[in-house]
Amino acid sequence: MKTVICTTDASPMGRNAVHYVKNFCRSVRPSLILLEHASLQHLFTSLPAVPDEYYFPVDKAWNDSGNSSAEVAMLTEPSVRLQAIHSIAKNAVASEADMLITGVDRSFTYADCLGQPLAELVKQAKCPALLIPETVVFKPIQRILLVIDHECSIEPRMKFIEEIARNFGAEIFLYQLNRPCAGSGTHPFYQCSVDFYFTFPYSFIHFEEAETENTADTICKLVQQTKADLLITVPEIQTQVPGPAYADVSDMAAQAASLDIPLLAIDTQPRHPVESTGYPFE
Repeated sequence: MKTVICTTDASPMGRNAVHYVKNFCRSVRPSLILLEHASLQHLFTSLPAVPDEYYFPVDKAWNDSGNSSAEVAMLTEPSVRLQAIHSIAKNAVASEADMLITGVDRSFTYADCLGQPLAELVKQAKCPALLIPETVVFKPIQRILLVIDHECSIEPRMKFIEEIARNFGAEIFLYQLNRPCAGSGTHPFYQCSVDFYFTFPYSFIHFEEAETENTADTICKLVQQTKADLLITVPEIQTQVPGPAYADVSDMAAQAASLDIPLLAIDTQPRHPVESTGYPFE
């Protein structure tokens, strides 16, 4: 890892991200670039869809609650959010960054880990993004929870994940998420997961499968179960888990717990196109 960019602002979450990244970089030893941004507030937080006719009263309510005009625009105008994400990603590409680090506010939930804004960031930046919740302080990473599904390949980032784990001497807990399988017996994607596990270039790794109806809730429970210090996953993973389409991530966010450990979002591409059932086809 050669270059890490930390995008920050004057908010508590921005300052906390800077404190975190200083300690983090002592272990991974990259060159560090700090970039000031106008506002990171609500940049990656998923929100319920709001009809156009309700934008004004919603806008007024958020203004009345003390949010700045920039924060309100981030909440109510998708184009403003996408422009901000594009600006951050463009700087990462121009700097040939190996990783992007930024802070997230207290409203960022486990459902937001799977959201389109974050997926757009890692796709455009062409590098992983480490998100630091406002309340999280640095501690050495001892346990890493890596959550994947059958459809997205993270093979191009295997060495990157290994490097982080090796620098901290951390264990990796690899979980493959699947929709519940009708009947009994081995899940059709089990062998795919096993093959990936055996090719992973790191010794201290454990492999399990988990069935899920609610991806965000399952990930939150796995974090607690493994006592993880770092979560690694693919944004929008819930759209790839086989089975019926999920409800909008923003609907899940209303019930999801706030993220309470750092999140490393991985950029990747699906292995195959996916039918409406969620199962790959040739």
